Amino acid sequence: MTTFLGMEYTNFFFGHQNVIHDSCDGQLYSYRSQTTPESLWSSLTAGQTIAIPHHTAESNDILDYDFRHFNANFNRLYEIYQARGSYECYDCIGGFPEPGSNPESPLFYNKPPDPANGAGYFQDALAKGLRMGVIASPDHPGMWGIASVYAASGSQNDIFEALTARRTYGVSNAAARIIVDFLGDGHIMGEEYDLTEGCPSFYGYVKTDYTNPLTGELARIEEVKIYRVTDVAPGENG
Repeated sequence: MTTFLGMEYTNFFFGHQNVIHDSCDGQLYSYRSQTTPESLWSSLTAGQTIAIPHHTAESNDILDYDFRHFNANFNRLYEIYQARGSYECYDCIGGFPEPGSNPESPLFYNKPPDPANGAGYFQDALAKGLRMGVIASPDHPGMWGIASVYAASGSQNDIFEALTARRTYGVSNAAARIIVDFLGDGHIMGEEYDLTEGCPSFYGYVKTDYTNPLTGELARIEEVKIYRVTDVAPGENG
């Protein structure tokens, strides 16, 4: 097992960030001492720390992630899914309230986007030109959400390098063990490159042996570009 030094920077005015250091030598900070994202950024070292926006559009706080404070050095990844639901877009499949003691008044639920004031979802971030990879994570209730990383090995250095390079994807159900491979003109996910001529050529591969007891087998694969489905392929388990 490979572990990292990390913390949740919980700021109820500017959003939550999961801060991960590349070694055990990093510092831990509170929003009481680092009162704004900019003060947090000034305390971190680019290339040695990342900060992942966390439950980015959940209703319980004033703001869960403010796009206006995006920092390309540290916000390399975005939590697109977790136990509270999907943060891909406001009406995407997977958005659901977190169960509470009163079913008619859930603890958390997704709120409408407001990109003009820095609030929104992953698709809103893309529409604003922000470049981030994605992960999923379980948070409190357990199995809902897992981060998948393409790393050269299971070492701390290689995993952190892959996180920083955005060679990642998120899986909503940890039991599914979905394998995803996606290339653009031979470049692996997370890379940036210049398109010299013509249109880009994409290759995508998805595999899972998992059958969801509620929804069945893998139904289809969708290619999405900022709120628009651009291609659909049939799914096939195995």
